[in-house]
Amino acid sequence: MSRHLRLLAALVAAFALAAAGLVTASAQAATSATASGRVVDTEGVGVRGLSVVAYKGDDDFAYLGTTRNGGLFSSGSDSDLTAGTWTIEISDDDENSEYATTTKQVTIVAGANALGDIVVQQASHAEGSVTAPSGRKLKNVEVLSLPGDGTFPEDPDPSFFDQIQFAVTGLDGGFRLSGLAVGQHTAFAVFEEDVAPPTRHVTFDVATPGQTVTGVNLTKIKVYPSARIKGTSPAKGKATLTLSVSAAQYGIPNAGGRFDLYLGTKKIRSAVGFTNGSRTVHLVGLAKGKRTFKFKYLGSTDTRQKWSNKITVTIK
Repeated sequence: MSRHLRLLAALVAAFALAAAGLVTASAQAATSATASGRVVDTEGVGVRGLSVVAYKGDDDFAYLGTTRNGGLFSSGSDSDLTAGTWTIEISDDDENSEYATTTKQVTIVAGANALGDIVVQQASHAEGSVTAPSGRKLKNVEVLSLPGDGTFPEDPDPSFFDQIQFAVTGLDGGFRLSGLAVGQHTAFAVFEEDVAPPTRHVTFDVATPGQTVTGVNLTKIKVYPSARIKGTSPAKGKATLTLSVSAAQYGIPNAGGRFDLYLGTKKIRSAVGFTNGSRTVHLVGLAKGKRTFKFKYLGSTDTRQKWSNKITVTIK
């Protein structure tokens, strides 16, 4: 995805410059360049079907094509390459990558540039599982791996993003990360609701190309359940609210736990327990008019706290 974003950014920048009259045909002719080369494996055999891009700093990007028979690639005459120092990046965009992302720094001059052979190594893999504090295997959890010790750099090189890999746990809680390069990596379980980097992680090392690292197990992972509330006013001064919480998408059939119920910003019920993931609350003595309700799920052994949606009930 990051390659597509950089390509889009480059196109937007090019259109902006053209609209401002800052790019002219004569200037491009004076500085434009082309590049060609060959991508080979460690045995010297050309590799077909790999993506070849180039970038210079944070702003300049050029797409050099996909390797053909024999591992050959070449940019067209309309390439965005210009003279200067560029980083060539070779990547395998298949879901189960056979080759690890490889980068090579080159000096580009105006005109044609023969880059020679660029060697790519077999991708490595990591296998493990995700379990909750109770020991339950969790399905449908997204696992992310970052290169290094898991620290996200303040000003990452574009190649950093292409070393990030993703996987999703299966019914047995297992996952497989593909496309890993030799070196240190750190795996996290991540959720859409995360507002800060997760603290629980596993760091592992890939020692050789083509290696499968096992035992990359993420433990004591709590999930975010869904929390929903709906309600009606069946009679004067009354409200019937139905509260539900579910983590079934992660393989937890009964999330359990307790909740606090709010009328507007006022807490009107505290630490009420759920039965099989739901609870009906009957309220009386309410003033006529529109009233807003929500609840805060307080979590359980395997689930995190979560606010429900907010509803408005017109009290009769």
